[in-house]
Amino acid sequence: MSDIQSIFSQLTLEEKAALCTGASMWTTVAVERLGVPAIVLTDGPHGVRLSPDVNSIGKTSLPATCFPTASCLAATWDRALIRQVGEALGAEARALGVGVLLGPGINMKRDPRCGRNFEYYAEDPFLAGELAASFIQGVQSQGVGTSLKHFAVNNQETERFRIDALVDERTLREIYLPPFEAAVKEAHAWAVMASYNKLNGVYTSEHHGLLIDLLKEEWGFDGVVMSDWFGSHSTAGCAANGLDLEMPGPARHGGAKLVEAVQSGQVSAEAVRKNLAQLTEGSAEAAMAVFVDKYGAKYPKPVDCLTKDREALLTFFDFPAEHWDHLRTSNPIESVFATVRHRTVRTKGSLSHKTARLMVFKLVMAAAKTWRRLKGENQLPMVIAGVNFADGVAVMTTSDQRAA
Repeated sequence: MSDIQSIFSQLTLEEKAALCTGASMWTTVAVERLGVPAIVLTDGPHGVRLSPDVNSIGKTSLPATCFPTASCLAATWDRALIRQVGEALGAEARALGVGVLLGPGINMKRDPRCGRNFEYYAEDPFLAGELAASFIQGVQSQGVGTSLKHFAVNNQETERFRIDALVDERTLREIYLPPFEAAVKEAHAWAVMASYNKLNGVYTSEHHGLLIDLLKEEWGFDGVVMSDWFGSHSTAGCAANGLDLEMPGPARHGGAKLVEAVQSGQVSAEAVRKNLAQLTEGSAEAAMAVFVDKYGAKYPKPVDCLTKDREALLTFFDFPAEHWDHLRTSNPIESVFATVRHRTVRTKGSLSHKTARLMVFKLVMAAAKTWRRLKGENQLPMVIAGVNFADGVAVMTTSDQRAA
């Protein structure tokens, strides 16, 4: 039994329901007795708007870099540049302890009066999708998730909480959905945020055809579907129709109300299980996510999380046999660094591309911090030659920088 399966088997119904909703304005629920951490989410696509108070909204935020707006960046038609912006935002978010950045916004610009046009890339579906994919790849390369928004047909701010967008199938497929499809399939966004509006009479946060039939089944999305802030409207409607996470907290329709809905038969226990599975992405991947988040929060320095949980390293990485004794019996850092510097690093298990990349990234970060601490040098004596992914395994090769 994997770590995450063990955790699932110990969760009470109340804890499962709690994990499907937020704890505060900007955090998810933690289950401390099982080591499940809270995750910090924050705006936005043009700068990390992190509030020092997780229970507040619209108040003073911590200092952060202000990047050009999406409308400005889109005018460059430059995928590489926008990926660089994503990388910079991801690095800043990670430094601030943010797990998920709420963006990018890729709704279509259908009217110049829309109050958030500056936040969207374009009126052209292809351009918006391509640039969003580059942005997402940049952010997520830093080990920080993105939440693609606002899904879908959220193209005006007037009456945005209750407007009903009436759109036929062909128009949806040709104009409003392609940017989201590209971002999901090409960039593997970790999360998608449902919009406030209704689509053809049904709120998108409980729209079975949009969230389950299209997003999860047709497109194969395996990440988290979350509500926009205060954008959920019912307990059974959301839980049964594909909404995995209600934000913000404390719970309005989830939590205790979700428990009651399960007990009364309005929502099946299987629906809750599926929603929770989306939040954790399957057993092996979720185990790594729990490891990274749990120890990243407990030990701010990646080197410490590696030092203090040797067995977790052996669970997720394929180390050379001669390094195992060091890993099991002594400080493993020298072996970790030697592995990263001189050998091929392989992940274990059948993982998604996203999770495998995250694992390799965390290992390299630990090695880098170790080198700087032990040697007092900022530049690593190696470069990453490449990371290849096949059959659920990520393989990273390195070369000696001095020799190059």
